[in-house]
Amino acid sequence: MYCYVVDPAVANQQPKLAAQIRAYLQQLGIAGEFAVPRDDQSVAQVVTQAMARNYRTIVAVGATSILDDVVAACAGTDVVVGYLPISKYPGVKELVGTTDWRVAADALRRRRYFPFQPLKVGGLATCFPVSVSPCLWKLETDAWQAHTSDPSALMILPDGEGLRVNEVRGAGGFFRKSVEPSRFWVPRLRVNSEERAELQAGEFAISVTPVEVTLGEPVGFIRPEA
Repeated sequence: MYCYVVDPAVANQQPKLAAQIRAYLQQLGIAGEFAVPRDDQSVAQVVTQAMARNYRTIVAVGATSILDDVVAACAGTDVVVGYLPISKYPGVKELVGTTDWRVAADALRRRRYFPFQPLKVGGLATCFPVSVSPCLWKLETDAWQAHTSDPSALMILPDGEGLRVNEVRGAGGFFRKSVEPSRFWVPRLRVNSEERAELQAGEFAISVTPVEVTLGEPVGFIRPEA
């Protein structure tokens, strides 16, 4: 049984697209239930209600933020997550294998999935790499501390059983004099800065420093080539 958690921006501002998606899913035989969070209702509440009604495949439809919210609510359960992207954000193709919602819908019918661990950023979860805007940062792990004397950006990604952290300077890419040297792996990380710096994941800003980043609980994630 499939439950589709639809981004209100798609349901309310793109009704023709929402109707096309529903019709295509009916054609595939996986129409299921469409649930649109109301103003007084969180995505987590919608997902919890769907799981209580025995839905075991929950699909986010819309921008990257709706996917992150669905994954956060499903992580650590036996529910499998899918995504119909209504976004051209480059990270979507790397994660899902496509930016075409029709191709992603075709994969839903096969329901082939792989275990995926999102990043946990403070109290939030995200499926996408986290970037920290250029700042004078300070990093703390369980074993060491490091800081930079010149403003630079950070990119934090899930990698195996830990986090991979890259320091980035301008358009030139990785800075060759950064710590350990320009890439290092840690189980958890606390990011601080002299002035508050913004953290972005997917298409949206999700937090500011100081914040702790670690791996979240795993979730089964559907993608075309899984």
